[in-house]
Amino acid sequence: MSDPPKSTSFEIEAEIHRVCSLLGKIAEQYPNDSPESLALRDAAFAFQQLQWHKGLLNSYRKLKAGLNGELDEDLKNKLIEYGIDPDELVEEI
Repeated sequence: MSDPPKSTSFEIEAEIHRVCSLLGKIAEQYPNDSPESLALRDAAFAFQQLQWHKGLLNSYRKLKAGLNGELDEDLKNKLIEYGIDPDELVEEI
C-alpha cells in the first residue's frame, strides 16, 4: 500500500480554518471563560500547531531528499527555530 499524498500548504491551511471554525462555533455555546470554551480554544491552537509542524516536516523531508541527505548548518538552525530537530528525524526519513 502506498503512502497517502502529502498535503500542500493551501490544503493544510484550509483544513486548519475548517477545524478551527468548527471548534469556534462549538466554543460559542459556552461562556467565554468557561473551562469548556477555554479547552476548545486550546484544542484549536494545538491542532493548528500540529498541522503546521506536519507541513514543515514534509517540506524538510523533501528538502533533505533533494540535497542527498546533506543539510548545511544555517538550514539546520532554521529548522530548529521552527521546532524541527534534524538530528531527531534521521531515523524517521
